[in-house]
Amino acid sequence: MVFVVAQTDMVFLKSEFQRLAELIDLPQDKYPKFEMPAEPTFDYDDYIVIEDNHYLFYRGEPQGIFPYVKTDSLDELFYFVFKSITDDLAESMSIKEYQPKVEVRRYIWSKQLKLMNQLSPKWSQRLAANISEILAKHPPQDGRGDIAKQIQLGIYLKNTD
Repeated sequence: MVFVVAQTDMVFLKSEFQRLAELIDLPQDKYPKFEMPAEPTFDYDDYIVIEDNHYLFYRGEPQGIFPYVKTDSLDELFYFVFKSITDDLAESMSIKEYQPKVEVRRYIWSKQLKLMNQLSPKWSQRLAANISEILAKHPPQDGRGDIAKQIQLGIYLKNTD
């Protein structure tokens, strides 16, 4: 397959992202950036760009910005972009429901699967298969709690008072 990037590809990329984002009512502040920063930066922003005739998805972390996905498929790109976005959204949606003796993945993944299904049933099925693989290797450990999430929950609740 020959993949030729034209200026219209970036316009289409942005408009398609916008269309999908509206399906899950994604707030504008959760949108990725569509241009890499000129200088190295240390942020938590996501970036979607076209480089060397490929779609790339970068994730910002405290240590810098790292490539997450490189593909020629817009469907593949958006699967990974929205997998990350819906994980973040599902975690935010779940935090007030969290019970310390129930593993947090139970809350997050159910919400994430619903969000992904709104975007694409195929993506939701793919994510569900991935979750099944993870659970087969790392079954839930309800009753033990999740101290990291308890700490985050405490911080979150203090900030919402």
